Amino acid sequence: MTAENTPPKMKRTPFYEGSSSKEAALFHEDITRDLQPWTAPKDSVTKILKEWKETGEPLIREAFKKRDKEKARPLMVNYTARYIQAMIWAKGEPVTELIHIERDIGNLQYAPVNIEERLSFVINTPAHHHAFITLSQLFDESKKKWAVYFLKSGK
Repeated sequence: MTAENTPPKMKRTPFYEGSSSKEAALFHEDITRDLQPWTAPKDSVTKILKEWKETGEPLIREAFKKRDKEKARPLMVNYTARYIQAMIWAKGEPVTELIHIERDIGNLQYAPVNIEERLSFVINTPAHHHAFITLSQLFDESKKKWAVYFLKSGK
């Protein structure tokens, strides 16, 4: 997939900042619809949580510990995208737009408290340590809410 194929609704900073195919790959599954991980919501969310705990969180924590914002920023952007995917995929749908993603996620029954403001902060300041703390909290809070949601919904 190339950046030229990225729909306008998916072109939002920091996820899309030009013509990089790497940036276009952040929401590859959602844009191309080829793998459709949202058809198995619980499995997909579990996979993202495992990826966050085993890889993302430790790498980002280490980058910020070394005060290496250049290394931390792309990792934060990637795992913010993964968080957004987990939130939307949990309801069994692909991410179809990023322009109003905070509002869309805020309307979900399993959304953490103040998700709109908190997610906006993470999206707009991915190179800041406090954004990492906020993203970590969102993953932790969402893990619990997803468990209850999957139990009640039978997904």
